[in-house]
This record gives sequence, structure tokens and C-alpha cells, in this order.
Amino acid sequence: MTEATEFTRVQNLISSGALTPDHYAADLSLSDPIVPALEFFLSLERIIGFSGKYAELINPVGTPDRNDRIVSWASLCAELGATYLLAQGLKAQIVGFNGVSRRAIRPESNCDIIAVANGHLLFVEVKRKASQDKQKLPETLETALCDLRLPCNICGVELLNRNYDCRNLDAEILKIKEHVEKSGRSGEPPGPFATDGFRISFGLGPNTSNISHLFDPAFSDDLAPYLLGPPQKRGMVPMVDQAREKGADYLFCRTPRWEEWPSIIEDCFEPVSFSNGHTYFIDDPRMHGLHGIVLFSGYNDFCVVNNINEGAGAWLVA
Repeated sequence: MTEATEFTRVQNLISSGALTPDHYAADLSLSDPIVPALEFFLSLERIIGFSGKYAELINPVGTPDRNDRIVSWASLCAELGATYLLAQGLKAQIVGFNGVSRRAIRPESNCDIIAVANGHLLFVEVKRKASQDKQKLPETLETALCDLRLPCNICGVELLNRNYDCRNLDAEILKIKEHVEKSGRSGEPPGPFATDGFRISFGLGPNTSNISHLFDPAFSDDLAPYLLGPPQKRGMVPMVDQAREKGADYLFCRTPRWEEWPSIIEDCFEPVSFSNGHTYFIDDPRMHGLHGIVLFSGYNDFCVVNNINEGAGAWLVA
């Protein structure tokens, strides 16, 4: 395993003050899973488009009173992870960021990453299934709940409103205390407490700083329409359509993996023509125009889904 002391570029980034105190990653730990990908990205400073991507990296977005900082950081981490995966896992050469493909349909659009694989120039669009990130608690809310001194344990918190902000949090903290005081006189744990923004469940024992987040996980039946259509929500454009409009050759999508990749592939795509266990070749008309899709939940946990009808000779293979 790489020693944390080897991440010199990341250490220099943190110590330089380039990440302002309100940046989500200002106190990034060198043990964070994104650090190897961030270190690799910072080594690409001479690559076309690096300065623009670096500006995105150091630009703080949002406040700790909402979870938009978490969502924005997760989006950037997906791009950093896809870059790292392309180079380290799939042995492609990174040659640019935010480049315009000659196949682009949407005016003034660009693809996130440009790479060379097997002697072919590839334009890559990166997306992520963000539903899990959007269910995370705002940092201000989580800190306030961890600091609560209650005679019972907060054993789970679920965000009910993904746009919840903490403007009325002080009043809601008082209501939580009153709820616990009234409900806890029987010797049993209090019943659930709910506001328009979140719901808390309680258990016996003193409150601790380890609060479980409750959320609805994304499964294959959510992933398939998100990637390929038809969309589950009005106005949503499937990710393959968005990638085609940008002229991408590959769509990289970061997604939570609650099932094994073979099960996900079977549930999402038409029958597999060939697989070596990590790379799949699919004859699925919904992938028309793309060489393929790379699904990843971590930077060493991914699978390649190639379109057998597109991109012969330029396919990515794990």
C-alpha cells in the first residue's frame, strides 16, 4: 500500500492555502480514498485543460448548512476517479480535460476527459448516480446532532428534504430535546422525531458521536433508466443521450454498488455477447453511438461494458 507520506502534491495543495477554510476538502485526510486519484491529477499540470479543471477543484461551492458542498465535491471526485481509473486501471494516456469532440451535437459542449487508448483518441463524459450523495446530512446538522447531550442514543437520521438547510436548526434542536424529555419518562427509548427536513430514530443508551445515516440505496432498477432510459422523472435525459450529445466515445458513471457487477449488467443491459469477468461486450441498441460505458463504485472496483457494434479497435478492456 502507498504510504501517505508519498502524496506530496496533495500535501502541498492542502498546506498551500489554495483550498480555503470553507472548502469541503480543506481538512482532507491523506487516508481518504480520493487521495491517490487527486495526487495523480495534480501530476498532470502540463496537460491541455488542466488549469480549468484545477480551478474547478479549488473553487468552494455551497455552505455546510446544506449538503450541496458534499454533492459538488462528490461530482468532482467522480471526475478525478475516472481520470485515475482510465490511466491506472485501463492503461490509457490522459491528454486533455474539457475538450470539444468533433462529433458533438450540443453547441458549446465539451467532454470531461480526453485520452488515448490503443492508438485511438477517446472523448469521455463522466457522470455519477447522485441520489446517495443527495441524501447525506448537511455538515452543520450532523455536527449539532453529534454534540447533543441526550439521555438516549440517536441511532439513525434520515434526510427527508434533500434541499434542507439549517436556517431553523436552533429551534428544531430545542424541539428534539423537548421530544426526548417528554417521551423518555417511561424508561423506553423515545419514538421517532420528524420535521419537514429530517427524521430521527432513538435507542437506549447515551448519545454517541457515531450517527448512522439512513437512505434509500440505488439498485439496478434505478440505474438502468438513469443510464439508458426511459427516464423515471419527467424532464430527465438518460446519461447515454447526454453523452452522445456531447460527442463522447465513452460514458463513465460512478454508482453505488449494492449488487455484484454481473447482476447489475444482467439487469441493466441486453444479453451479453462476451465477457471475461471484467469486460462485457453488449449488443444493446440503446448504446448506439457510444463505444461503451464504464461503471465504477471505487477506483479499483469497476467494469467495462463495450458496445459490440461501435468502436472496434478502440475498445477499453480491463
